[in-house]
Amino acid sequence: MKKFAVIISYLSDGTLISLVVFFLFSSKYEPSYEKSIGWTLLTLVFSTIIPFSAIYYYWKKGRVSSLHLDRREERWRFFIVSLISAAIGAFVLNRLDAPPALTVSMINYVLLATVMMIVTFFWKISLHASTVSAFAMAIIMVFGFKFWWVYALILPVLWARYYLRKHTISQLVAGTFVAGIITFFTFSEFLK
Repeated sequence: MKKFAVIISYLSDGTLISLVVFFLFSSKYEPSYEKSIGWTLLTLVFSTIIPFSAIYYYWKKGRVSSLHLDRREERWRFFIVSLISAAIGAFVLNRLDAPPALTVSMINYVLLATVMMIVTFFWKISLHASTVSAFAMAIIMVFGFKFWWVYALILPVLWARYYLRKHTISQLVAGTFVAGIITFFTFSEFLK
């Protein structure tokens, strides 16, 4: 069971999920398959590649405990990297007239990272739960309520993070609800 929980944790850290979701968002607005791939890759640079590169660098140097930043105290500097990267990404995507859901995703990322960073100074909220919750809510906001069932994908993530003793139930529930609420309001306000 532990191996299964670890696999779920790695699959739900946002890297793979963002690839799939950003491609779906691109495809909805962009009929060209090649352009959809291009928009997806550009969005991944700002949302995933830059922040993960910073984490990976510090992990290889032994300056953080894990790639998942399990220690609350280690997270704040990477939130700053993520905030700056996502803000630049939102600006670039907007200037290049990217599919709107991608630009809104970057705005949402900035808002989520800001809230999560503030909470993390005082308490360890689940970033895995918040990531999956945000992507699930974004899918519902972009494609409609008929995709409500996507939210069920968070259940194995909650189980895995709890099973691995990475979070308490309250940390998992808080990550789920905070991200879902922020994403709902961000997409309601900015996705026209």
